[in-house]
Amino acid sequence: MVDAAYTKQQRAMVIAVCSGKGGVGKSTMAILIASRLASAGKNTLLIDADFGMGDIATMTNLTPLVGFEQMLTGEAELTEAVLRFSPKLSIIGTLPGAYLESSKITEKGLYFCQECDSRYDVIVIDTPSTIDPLTIGLIAGSDLALTVVTSRIPSIADSYVQLKRITQSGGRAKIRFLVNQVDSEIEGDQTTAKFGELVARFLGHRIQPLGMVEDTPQITRASEGQALLELTRQPDGFGRKAEKMLKTLLDKSLSQPLDNCSIWEHLKSTFLLRSEIDFDDTKLLARV
Repeated sequence: MVDAAYTKQQRAMVIAVCSGKGGVGKSTMAILIASRLASAGKNTLLIDADFGMGDIATMTNLTPLVGFEQMLTGEAELTEAVLRFSPKLSIIGTLPGAYLESSKITEKGLYFCQECDSRYDVIVIDTPSTIDPLTIGLIAGSDLALTVVTSRIPSIADSYVQLKRITQSGGRAKIRFLVNQVDSEIEGDQTTAKFGELVARFLGHRIQPLGMVEDTPQITRASEGQALLELTRQPDGFGRKAEKMLKTLLDKSLSQPLDNCSIWEHLKSTFLLRSEIDFDDTKLLARV
């Protein structure tokens, strides 16, 4: 019954911002992308899925009382977890110290999550820098997996390993990458070529670079002062290369057609979910 009702609903496009290495500015890029999508008129939801380590709420000066992990386990509905930042931008955080195993995801929880598809045009998910099954499931089940790398060797190596796991999982995500925290265009071009060559050589296919983002004092100050969203509203607040990257994302990546399988259906088919005979979804269908 859940499946039949679900496939009839229009669904949101899902962008998973990912990296195999922490400290590369992944959360900053997720905030930037979500904010610009909202500014472009898209009803956008930014989800922090970095359970236990998430800092989206801190970086945006918000205090979530309910976390994304509680939605996935069926303990909270969308209306309880979502925080409205602006008319077009909403955020779901994760609680400090939160921990979630894939075995804890429930059908009831995924039913709560599917309401996002009827309320938002785009969902941006900030994923953990890990290769655990849940992280790979979230990335592989997205429409666009945007990998963030830097010029540092550990970042390139760890992101390659994560992409390898995503490829092996058989996910449908279209993969692109961006180079963050570059000091010069030369450094950015070199890193782009190095990472692209690594993936092509060992994974057997090429992934397109989305662009690069400079390392600027303005971004550092805005992050430390919990003012990243305010910075996104300023022309060239993240630099000209970031603006070029965002234009490419808006003009090309968001124009791809969506299939009928949502990220929530992908998670359901990927993980063994516990049967919940006490869950009556007819009451929830009346609210949709």
